Formats: sequence, C-alpha cells, structure tokens
Amino acid sequence: MSNEFASCVAFFFKTISYVIAALGNSGWCMYLSSAVGGFGGMSSPLNRAIISETVPKNHIGKLFSILSAFMTAVPIAAGTAYTMLFNSTMDGFSGAVFLLSAALSAICCISLGAVSILTQLQNPHPYNLTNEDEVSEPTT
Repeated sequence: MSNEFASCVAFFFKTISYVIAALGNSGWCMYLSSAVGGFGGMSSPLNRAIISETVPKNHIGKLFSILSAFMTAVPIAAGTAYTMLFNSTMDGFSGAVFLLSAALSAICCISLGAVSILTQLQNPHPYNLTNEDEVSEPTT
C-alpha cells in the first residue's frame, strides 16, 4: 500500500469520525467517533513520509521548518474561526464545527486519492541526484 493511499484512508476515517460527532445525538456517538477517528492519527506521519520521499534530500530540513512554522500558526486562525462558527450556530446546530472539519478532511482525502490514482496510472520519474556529494550549496 502506498503512503498516499494509506494517508487517504486515514483522512477518510477522520471525515467519518467528524460526521459521526456532528450528527450524533447521544454520548455513545462520541465514543464511536473517537474509535473511528483513531485511525486518522496516522495521516500526519504518512504526509511527512510522502514529503520526505518527494523533496530532494538537501531541502528536506528547509521544508520541514516551514511546515512547522505553518502548523504552529494555523491553530491561531483556526481557533478564532471555529469559535465564531460555534457561537453563531450554537442555538441551531452546534455540530457545524464538526462538519467543517469533515469537509476539510474530505478535501484532503479526495486530493490524496487523486494523487494516488494519478501516480499509479503514469510511470513516475522519481527525482534522483546522480551523486549527492557532487552537489554543493553555494557559498556566500
């Protein structure tokens, strides 16, 4: 099983978990949501594996530092957005925040599924350096 397909499956389980949490009307639905969503936790390490296989070895550290900064900044904006959504839908349908999370996870699942299918349909030409010792960083 490819990393892309496994990550797609993980995002699928996350999506199902969020839908169960949004539409559940009793306590056992939250337990079921947590049980199904447990498989979704493997998406982050799989995505890092996909990135490390795709990016040249001399740029992995740079990319992971940018991703870390992004992953640190996103919860600040997301917390505000989720709070505003919850406050505006609290009286009518308080599960809307879970549906937003489900939609975002579904977008990730569909995107990775498309990448997985396209990768299998064509003959990929992996990025390989002939000799990594010959490649040197420019000195300033």
